[in-house]
Parts: sequence; structure tokens; C-alpha cells
Amino acid sequence: MKLKTGIERKDCCGCAACAEVCPKSALAMAPDADGFEYPELDASACVDCGMCASVCPVAGENSRGLFSGIISTHAFVHNDEKVFAESSSGGAFTAIAQAFCGGDEKCAIFGVESASRSEAAHSEIESLSEIGKFRKSKYLQSRTSGIFLKARAGLRDGKKVLFSGTACQIAALKLFLKKDYENLLTVDVACHGVSNSKLTESYLRGCEKLYGKKISGYSFRNKGRRLGTDRSSFAEFRFADGSLKKIDHDILYWGFIKGLFTRESCGSCRFSGKERVADFTIADFWGIERLSEEFSAGRGCSLLCANTERAAKLLPQISALGKTKEFEIAPACECVGPLKGAREPAGAPRAEFLKLAREEGMLPALKKFVKMPSLFERALSFAIRRVPMPAPAKNALKKFSARLQK
Repeated sequence: MKLKTGIERKDCCGCAACAEVCPKSALAMAPDADGFEYPELDASACVDCGMCASVCPVAGENSRGLFSGIISTHAFVHNDEKVFAESSSGGAFTAIAQAFCGGDEKCAIFGVESASRSEAAHSEIESLSEIGKFRKSKYLQSRTSGIFLKARAGLRDGKKVLFSGTACQIAALKLFLKKDYENLLTVDVACHGVSNSKLTESYLRGCEKLYGKKISGYSFRNKGRRLGTDRSSFAEFRFADGSLKKIDHDILYWGFIKGLFTRESCGSCRFSGKERVADFTIADFWGIERLSEEFSAGRGCSLLCANTERAAKLLPQISALGKTKEFEIAPACECVGPLKGAREPAGAPRAEFLKLAREEGMLPALKKFVKMPSLFERALSFAIRRVPMPAPAKNALKKFSARLQK
């Protein structure tokens, strides 16, 4: 089924740029049965102007001219302990904002905040003191209603504008703007895919039944210690009675990694790989221990990729804000799945999973489709990802691990 933008529905990334640019408001984002939003057309209002197709990041060759190769890759850990503790990895985004905005009062920062226990939304801040709301990983598609218009207004007003999001959202912003602005800096998060608020809310309702109390807040990734080691992978449940529960890699995480409930277009994302659309790309630097003993992915470390000269010029100021080290591009990108290359459609039984989630809820579906790894399997995975070893040995362990997961 084709959308008004001319693309197949399955390829829609949900950026909402088409709805934002429509001069007649003929397009509006609406959720499907699983909660993923797609543009719906009011044919009576449409004048066939083609504006929607012109800003779609997956339509035709729209995005071709937006890509640039990575110039340099760096490990980064922020010097400020509060910033570091509140960040899912090393606090790179805060450092980029500090370096870009400095003491400039005319600076607008756009990022994603948790709008509720199960929702994420883009918003704008004009003070670095508010940037904490944009920290921590959110494996959800953010609401972007009105945000491209606000960014454009800030740019036209002469403000410095820092805009962060997934790569498809950055591509959508650039197509929406129609021109390059010297006062714009973009940051994309190397993402494995996005889920949505409906599925997350279903999961939390199931957890409320499981734990017997109201959940007031949920955070996907937090730092802590388990079995004597630092981890940055704790899901955190905050309950209405004031209590707190942390789970290292909860079942929602494993289902997400398997691609059971990410958006369909994420399975064949055209924005994966070493060609990037943003000035900076940031990611969790998983496996940094294989490259350097100075950093720990478990404690938290960012991979910072400078993709343009605009980004490269900021590196000295960013480096002054934390501990940093440059690495060769190829081995650094090997540590981050979305940077390895073009992704292929997931082989996971996504349709069957979502059908069960609609009928019985997310938690029952996860329990049926996700085999939680044992401590031995987790230790094996840790060794494969982070322990230096010869390639033949690593390949043998990967094959053994794959057999265990069947």
C-alpha cells in the first residue's frame, strides 16, 4: 500500500515531516492497531502540491545529498560526575551542547524527553540548565508535532540551533528546511530501531499486575552494579508508593534487541552504516574494552563520531569537557551495530508477536517469544563483545552462543 508521499507504507519511518509541511493540513499522523503512527490523508483537502513527497527522507533520492562519511571517532566520558551519572553512557550530548552553545543566550536545543511513563516527545529548551531532561536512552519513537517549524523559526531568527534525534528525523529536518544553515548543528543517535508508547504502556500495565502496585515511572537504561561489575543496562521501575525496582536487562530490552516490536521500516533502515546525515553521531561505545583499558562500557562510555567539518571544529572544546581518546574509524564502528553497515529486514517473528501482544498484552507475548539468557549465556556474550581474542576464537564462540539461543 502506497502513501501520499509515494512510498510503500512499510517503508515509512514515521518522522511526520509530511504532515508538518502540508500547507492544507491534509495529512495527519494516526496510530495503527499496534500503535505505530502513519500519515493519513484527507483527500478532500489535498491539492496535490507534492510538498509531502519533497520532505520524505525515504522517498526516491531525497536523502542522497545529505550523507557524509565519518571523519573521526572518539571515546568520551564527561568530567562532571552529575552529568555522567545521569547519562545512559558517557554524557557526549551534554558536552556537544556545552561546546556549541557556550554562553550564547540565543541558543535553542532540541532533544527528546520522557513525556510520561510510556511516551517520548521532542521539545525545545533555551538554557543548558534544562538539558537533563534529554538524558537517558528512550527506545521509543518521539512525537515531533510542530518541532520542525520551531527549529526553522529559531534558525531564521539567527539563533544557534542544536537538533538531536534519530538519523531519519535529522534527514527529515534537513529536507524540511530546504537549505543549509550555518547556525545549525545536528546530532543523530545511532539507533537499533524504535518502539511506541502503546506497546510500552501495555508492558507497564502487565508489570503492574505482576508486582501488584502502580508504576509511576519507567526508565529503559540506568547505571548500577551487579555481581561486582558496573552495568549501564538497568531498567528502572518507580512505583507510586515511593519504592524502586531495578532489573539488569529486563525482558522488554531483550524483545527490543530481537526486533520483535520495532517499527517495520527499522528492519531495513537506509540510515545505518558509516555514511551519516548528521554533523555528529553518538552511541553507546559497547566493546570499548577491546580497544582500550582506559574506558568501561559497563560504567558508561560514549562513542562520538564527527561527520562534518562543522563537527570537527568543535572537538577541542568537547575534549576539554571530559576524558576522550580517538580511535580508528573501522574498529570503533564495529562496536556499534547501526554503524556496521546497511541493515537487513529482521528475521524475528514480528507479525506473530504483535498479534499476540494485541490479543493478550505485551508481557504475555514477551514471555512466549523471548528466551531470557542464563548467567552463563550473559557471561559468554560479555566475553564475545568485550574481551580481546583472536578472530577464529571469537567466531567459534559466536557460533556456540547462537546454538544456545535456539
